[in-house]
Amino acid sequence: IEELNKFNAVLKVLKQNFGLRTRDEVCIYLYHSAKLNYLELSSNKSWWYRYFDQQLIQKVLTRVEGEAEEITNVLKSLFNLCSYSNTYDDPGEIVNSIIVDKEKFKYPNAAKKIQSMLKELIIFDKPATTFWSV
Repeated sequence: IEELNKFNAVLKVLKQNFGLRTRDEVCIYLYHSAKLNYLELSSNKSWWYRYFDQQLIQKVLTRVEGEAEEITNVLKSLFNLCSYSNTYDDPGEIVNSIIVDKEKFKYPNAAKKIQSMLKELIIFDKPATTFWSV
């Protein structure tokens, strides 16, 4: 829930934050993922990052949309939440980074999606972006 609250706080800027139902659905998904993969739990302490990453794609990022001037900083903040280092200050740096190293990203699939949304704004110079447009 603490990790979800970080993403929700960033989305509040655009008034695209989510409510208790989404929070509960993510928690239920993680619970059932743990039940189905209980053997993995003892050997892999960070098992839930993979499942949380899936929920970011399915439940959280789907609501993200906006015009370039209002959404660029939000996407940058969301990208930094997906990273272990949280050091990306320039959206151009995000667009040009290669997301293959799972050592740098807690949520690599969500980071790739956010990166593609930023590419749409910066490289393709579109006036707005949505989760569904890329």
